[in-house]
Amino acid sequence: MNSLIFFYGLPGSGKTTLAKVLSDSGKYPVFSVDDYFTDSKTGEYNFEFDKNYLAYKQCEENTRQCMINDLDKIFLSIMCLVWNGN
Repeated sequence: MNSLIFFYGLPGSGKTTLAKVLSDSGKYPVFSVDDYFTDSKTGEYNFEFDKNYLAYKQCEENTRQCMINDLDKIFLSIMCLVWNGN
């Protein structure tokens, strides 16, 4: 049985960092919306709000593939775009 472990919070709050620590040094995959906006060669981050839905779609597809491959744990780092301070 697969375990989906979600980290949800504000940008820069450490969601992906914590997910990577808990992934047993990369034994389990960590998917972040930020992956879509990060150049794999340079590491440069370039967020484009109008493409955000594509980033979420990529996370969804990567997660689906891991579930099909029956991985034990999958970590997802999902950012909160709106914050209600109440």
